[in-house]
Amino acid sequence: MNDIAILVMDKSFVFNNFVRPVCVDWTSELHKQAFKSESTGYISGWGVQEEPDGNLGETILFGDLNAELKHFQLPFVPSDTCLKEVPVDFKPIVNQSDKICAGTDGYKLCEIDGGAGLTFELDGSFYLMGVASVGPINCNTVKYTTFTNVSSHEQWVKNIYQTTDLTNSTQD
Repeated sequence: MNDIAILVMDKSFVFNNFVRPVCVDWTSELHKQAFKSESTGYISGWGVQEEPDGNLGETILFGDLNAELKHFQLPFVPSDTCLKEVPVDFKPIVNQSDKICAGTDGYKLCEIDGGAGLTFELDGSFYLMGVASVGPINCNTVKYTTFTNVSSHEQWVKNIYQTTDLTNSTQD
């Protein structure tokens, strides 16, 4: 499943406290540092509010969206650990060559956060390493989310960048 997209905008973004650029680095050294058991990634999303009983909504239908953008940390999870701990019907997704896992019992992504960027910090800069792909339908049963590994699509991203006319962007 090639679960990644690039949006080409007509207008430039205005950077502020809520809109910030993220770096992309294709070197294997950065990936070695990010994709090890003790590494922690960062993610933002609107998410689903907790229900009154303290459980996350099973789908977006069972909880209201948060009014504020949330930021939290998700530890990287090696593929073998992820495969051992996810339900059988989730294993084929985890086992795809372009997927990585992250999450913990405390925080995971649900349907509404699909497409959110998983970043890792290195020397004060944040690097996009994953894009939220598939999470559990029932957020209470699985503690991990799969992310599309951006580096698995390096050539495709570079082709889009090289063939897109970026000179027509305007700033309003």
